[in-house]
Amino acid sequence: MTIIINEHDTIDPQRLEALHEVHDECKVEALAESMRAEGWIGRSILVLDETMALSGTHRLAAAIEAGIEVPIYRISAGAWDPDTAEEQQWAADLADARDDEERLAILEQIGDAEAIEIMTAEIEASNA
Repeated sequence: MTIIINEHDTIDPQRLEALHEVHDECKVEALAESMRAEGWIGRSILVLDETMALSGTHRLAAAIEAGIEVPIYRISAGAWDPDTAEEQQWAADLADARDDEERLAILEQIGDAEAIEIMTAEIEASNA
């Protein structure tokens, strides 16, 4: 498989699109309060291309409320050969995946160790 562009960055969370709506407003409020006091703590948000946040919906909402930027780890379809159907397909599969476990399985096929680590931590946090 072709190596993809991956990069760390910091971004205004309002520029990102969450995969789903916030399910727990109390969680967002608590996270926002913590972020106002201590800033961002913890793993980066996993982002596909420019704006699709593959993780961290509640943390994104809290960061918007707290008025802080968020660290991201971006994997970019723009780096792929446009003639490679496999790469186009797994980018679409990531965007369409039903849940984090399905996204993790796709990331494992891609082989980006850092993206796998972020998604694994996301799953562990959700199950805690």
